[in-house]
Amino acid sequence: MDTGIDPRQFCDRALSRAKDRGASYADVRIVRQQSEAIQLRTGKVEQLSRDSSFGFGVRVIVDGAWGFACSPSVTPEEAERIADEA
Repeated sequence: MDTGIDPRQFCDRALSRAKDRGASYADVRIVRQQSEAIQLRTGKVEQLSRDSSFGFGVRVIVDGAWGFACSPSVTPEEAERIADEA
């Protein structure tokens, strides 16, 4: 899955926003997860499934308290919105 985003610029945008909003600490995690499952019965495939997810999360410390928010939409605008929410 090619998102067309530069991960470094994306993270820098979220971190800058968190800092501007008063965070003394912030981190961003971009996560892509893929899984496959095969169900067999007496040697025959009964079910085959594939799943994937993609998203990011922002953790912050503001005034000594932790905050967290996440989203499956990895866009520059969403980076700022999620940093604000965290």
